[in-house]
Amino acid sequence: MSRLSSISNDAVLKEFAQGVAQDAVMPVADFLAPTVAVSKSVGRYKKYTEKNRFHIPDTLRTLGGRATELKFEVADETYNCEPHALDYPVDNLEQLEADDVMNMLR
Repeated sequence: MSRLSSISNDAVLKEFAQGVAQDAVMPVADFLAPTVAVSKSVGRYKKYTEKNRFHIPDTLRTLGGRATELKFEVADETYNCEPHALDYPVDNLEQLEADDVMNMLR
Protein backbone atom coordinates (compact mmCIF):
# COMPACT_ATOMS: atom_id res chain seq x y z
CA MET A 1 0.00 0.00 0.00
CA SER A 2 1.42 3.40 -0.95
CA ARG A 3 1.89 6.17 1.59
CA LEU A 4 -0.76 8.32 -0.10
CA SER A 5 -3.31 5.49 0.09
CA SER A 6 -2.63 4.92 3.76
CA ILE A 7 -2.99 8.64 4.53
CA SER A 8 -6.22 9.05 2.55
CA ASN A 9 -7.79 6.04 4.31
CA ASP A 10 -6.95 7.33 7.80
CA ALA A 11 -10.35 8.25 9.29
CA VAL A 12 -8.94 10.46 12.04
CA LEU A 13 -6.79 12.45 9.62
CA LYS A 14 -9.68 12.76 7.16
CA GLU A 15 -12.02 14.04 9.88
CA PHE A 16 -9.39 16.53 11.07
CA ALA A 17 -8.80 17.80 7.52
CA GLN A 18 -12.54 18.26 6.94
CA GLY A 19 -12.82 20.25 10.18
CA VAL A 20 -9.87 22.47 9.26
CA ALA A 21 -11.36 23.06 5.80
CA GLN A 22 -14.69 24.11 7.35
CA ASP A 23 -12.91 26.51 9.71
CA ALA A 24 -10.99 28.02 6.79
CA VAL A 25 -14.17 28.57 4.74
CA MET A 26 -16.25 30.19 7.49
CA PRO A 27 -14.54 33.64 7.44
CA VAL A 28 -15.14 33.86 3.68
CA ALA A 29 -18.77 32.81 4.08
CA ASP A 30 -19.29 35.34 6.89
CA PHE A 31 -17.77 38.07 4.69
CA LEU A 32 -19.88 37.25 1.61
CA ALA A 33 -23.15 36.64 3.46
CA PRO A 34 -22.92 37.88 7.06
CA THR A 35 -25.49 36.90 9.64
CA VAL A 36 -27.78 39.81 10.48
CA ALA A 37 -29.69 39.95 13.75
CA VAL A 38 -33.33 40.97 13.33
CA SER A 39 -35.96 41.76 15.96
CA LYS A 40 -38.85 39.91 14.27
CA SER A 41 -39.16 36.89 12.00
CA VAL A 42 -40.96 38.96 9.33
CA GLY A 43 -40.07 42.54 8.48
CA ARG A 44 -39.06 45.08 5.87
CA TYR A 45 -35.71 46.36 4.61
CA LYS A 46 -34.37 48.71 1.93
CA LYS A 47 -32.98 47.19 -1.26
CA TYR A 48 -30.62 49.47 -3.18
CA THR A 49 -29.97 49.03 -6.90
CA GLU A 50 -26.57 48.17 -8.34
CA LYS A 51 -26.56 51.49 -10.20
CA ASN A 52 -25.52 53.43 -7.08
CA ARG A 53 -23.37 50.75 -5.49
CA PHE A 54 -19.89 51.93 -6.53
CA HIS A 55 -20.74 55.34 -7.96
CA ILE A 56 -18.46 58.14 -6.72
CA PRO A 57 -20.32 61.46 -6.96
CA ASP A 58 -18.69 64.64 -8.26
CA THR A 59 -18.46 66.75 -5.09
CA LEU A 60 -16.44 69.68 -6.45
CA ARG A 61 -18.29 73.00 -6.21
CA THR A 62 -17.55 76.69 -6.55
CA LEU A 63 -17.65 79.08 -3.58
CA GLY A 64 -21.28 79.59 -2.67
CA GLY A 65 -22.33 76.90 -5.15
CA ARG A 66 -24.80 74.15 -4.44
CA ALA A 67 -23.68 70.88 -2.94
CA THR A 68 -24.19 67.67 -4.87
CA GLU A 69 -27.31 65.93 -3.66
CA LEU A 70 -27.06 62.18 -3.23
CA LYS A 71 -29.88 60.16 -4.73
CA PHE A 72 -30.45 56.46 -4.37
CA GLU A 73 -32.78 54.16 -6.23
CA VAL A 74 -34.31 52.12 -3.45
CA ALA A 75 -37.21 49.71 -3.02
CA ASP A 76 -38.91 48.34 0.08
CA GLU A 77 -38.52 44.56 0.36
CA THR A 78 -39.83 42.02 2.85
CA TYR A 79 -37.79 39.36 4.64
CA ASN A 80 -39.31 36.23 6.12
CA CYS A 81 -37.22 34.03 8.43
CA GLU A 82 -39.29 30.89 8.06
CA PRO A 83 -38.03 27.98 10.13
CA HIS A 84 -36.31 25.25 8.11
CA ALA A 85 -34.89 21.89 9.12
CA LEU A 86 -32.95 19.00 7.63
CA ASP A 87 -32.58 15.50 8.93
CA TYR A 88 -29.70 13.29 7.93
CA PRO A 89 -30.02 9.65 8.99
CA VAL A 90 -26.85 8.11 10.42
CA ASP A 91 -26.46 4.37 10.49
CA ASN A 92 -25.83 2.87 13.95
CA LEU A 93 -22.58 1.32 12.70
CA GLU A 94 -21.30 4.74 11.59
CA GLN A 95 -22.19 6.17 14.99
CA LEU A 96 -20.38 3.35 16.80
CA GLU A 97 -17.28 3.78 14.62
CA ALA A 98 -17.29 7.53 15.26
CA ASP A 99 -17.56 6.89 19.00
CA ASP A 100 -14.60 4.48 18.80
CA VAL A 101 -12.52 7.14 17.02
CA MET A 102 -13.42 9.72 19.66
CA ASN A 103 -12.51 7.28 22.44
CA MET A 104 -9.12 6.67 20.80
CA LEU A 105 -8.47 10.42 20.69
CA ARG A 106 -9.10 10.82 24.44
